Amino acid sequence: MIVDDRPVSLDDLAGILGVHKRNLQTAVDRGALTRLSRGKYALGKSIRGYCEYLRETAANRDHFRVGTGLAAERERETRERADALALKNAAARGELLPAKEVEAQWADILRMIRSGMLALPSRVQQRLGHLSAHDLAVLDREIRDTLDELSDDPI
Repeated sequence: MIVDDRPVSLDDLAGILGVHKRNLQTAVDRGALTRLSRGKYALGKSIRGYCEYLRETAANRDHFRVGTGLAAERERETRERADALALKNAAARGELLPAKEVEAQWADILRMIRSGMLALPSRVQQRLGHLSAHDLAVLDREIRDTLDELSDDPI
């Protein structure tokens, strides 16, 4: 059957193609149908245009499935919103601590450890009075070298 380009309405074209008029309106909005005048479309060219539109739509769906394009961006955005909401809910339940507070507490703990390690030679001297000044100096140097290796900033 050869299809000519006689003018048809969107309702007639929907009836010929067996689709709802809304589906054709989307194709019209995307420029897939050939408009002759207000409310009139070229039958043959519009059928071919609609078929091409459907092929491109199907190809894009396959393309979106592999994780690229607009669908992937929408999926990423949806995941980001869900993550943000989960964090907000966890914070409201008191399950999260502010990073600044955690950092400050760890800094305090590490300062206490450093102070305790540096005080070790004098505490050892009190318990082991038989150690010489040289022995205590070696112990002190080893502790400082170890702390120096473990930190970014030398002591």
